[in-house]
Amino acid sequence: MGDYFKYFKVSDGTEVEYVDMGGTGKTFFYVPGYGAGADFPGMLFSVLKDKFRCISITHRGFAPFDGVHKGTPATGELGTAQAARDIKELIEYLGLDDIIMLGYSMGGHVVFSYIEQFGCAHLAKVMIGDMTPRLINDETWKHGLLQGHYTAEQYQIDLELMKTDYMKFNLYFLYQSVFPHTADEPRDFIFTEEMKKKIDEYAASYGVPGLTGDTVAYIPKEKWVAYREYWKSMGEADFRGMLKDIVVPTAIVYTVPGSVYEYGAGEYLCEHIPDAVAYPMEGCTHNTPHEAKLPEFARIICEFADK
Repeated sequence: MGDYFKYFKVSDGTEVEYVDMGGTGKTFFYVPGYGAGADFPGMLFSVLKDKFRCISITHRGFAPFDGVHKGTPATGELGTAQAARDIKELIEYLGLDDIIMLGYSMGGHVVFSYIEQFGCAHLAKVMIGDMTPRLINDETWKHGLLQGHYTAEQYQIDLELMKTDYMKFNLYFLYQSVFPHTADEPRDFIFTEEMKKKIDEYAASYGVPGLTGDTVAYIPKEKWVAYREYWKSMGEADFRGMLKDIVVPTAIVYTVPGSVYEYGAGEYLCEHIPDAVAYPMEGCTHNTPHEAKLPEFARIICEFADK
């Protein structure tokens, strides 16, 4: 995707990185998740590029996985609200309209924030992929992170760990995103030899020589602050009240049985967004739609776009 990386300056002077595959079809705007750069949907774009003009963005403080492109600097405000404002400026910069916008994982929170701030301006359809409107669970809410068992106390533990040993958090969370697990498994950040073996095998499946779980999860220490700010913004958000404002056709794609998220969140979104349709992906964890189930994921996108 190297030839497709581009840069533009938003109103506060930050140079934002994005990918634009060009083309004359409908505009498909992929909003990436936590830590992902504009190259993250590259395999998905390779399937969709003949049907859509495929566009993605690198959020502030993040960078592509290739290590070659510079990404977007961690300047100004950091978090999902600012990410949504950057997307609005990119849309206007490119003169886009009638967009099909997909937010996957944290990207779903960015899309919620976009609509909360700007309504459905420039959007023809919306897709939310494997995300909950609220991460933290309590007595009144059981569809948040970690299959409905992520508490305010655990959230504070994570924020502290991100200051002192972000890699311990990140490697553990990567493992939980990739592999099936149950809500009652201990979340003790103890990475066993068996877990290490499995995550190394997962990294090797990318086909990049020498790639291990440690290298996939590695984040330079100078970036820990930015990543923590995004996690903080997600933990503070509660988008349940704005779901009624999503007044364009909406697809809710969620994984079954799921891993870090449970399918009840997807069902809740379908019930509370006025014109929403469910696309459950069976036999999937959080990462599977971009990997083993990529053809099915692409089919769902095309089917929804053609409705």
